[in-house]
This record gives sequence, structure tokens and C-alpha cells, in this order.
Amino acid sequence: MPEYSGVIRVAISGRTSSDALHVSPAVAPQMLVLGTMLVCLGVLSDGTYALVAAGAGNKLRSAARTRRRLEKVSGGVFVGLGLVAAFAGEPRQS
Repeated sequence: MPEYSGVIRVAISGRTSSDALHVSPAVAPQMLVLGTMLVCLGVLSDGTYALVAAGAGNKLRSAARTRRRLEKVSGGVFVGLGLVAAFAGEPRQS
């Protein structure tokens, strides 16, 4: 099975010598560190977003007046989407 990364490197660099296909052994630890950093940053940002959203949701649901407004707004959105779907018609055939 050919090594496609080497083929891509040759195509980008334009060189066909054997050094264009050489990969330094220091690449593996770098990829491991960068991959770990990517996962950690993703977990941190998604976790922060989830905690903030949960806190905001609890606060919005706890206030009766806000809950009624949210119910009216979401009901209006559903009615609006239903009207759009009802009057959208058939897509044009070309």
C-alpha cells in the first residue's frame, strides 16, 4: 500500500528526491501534544458553554413571567413556521 502523505508532499514540493518522502521522528510527539491540546480546549469550551446554558435555562424557567413569555414566543415561532410551510408551494422544476 503506497504512502499517500509522501505522494502529497512530493506533489506540493515538486521534488522527487528521497528527502521529500522523509518524515522526521519528532513529528509523532508533536502530533500527540497538539492533538491533546485540541481535545482539552474542545472539552473546556464545550463544558463552559454547557454550564452557562444550564444556568441560564434554570434562571429563565424559575421566573413565572419569563416562562410565560418564552411559551408565547415559542408558540408564535411554531405558528409562523407552520404558515411558511403551508404557503411555500412546490419547488420549481427546471
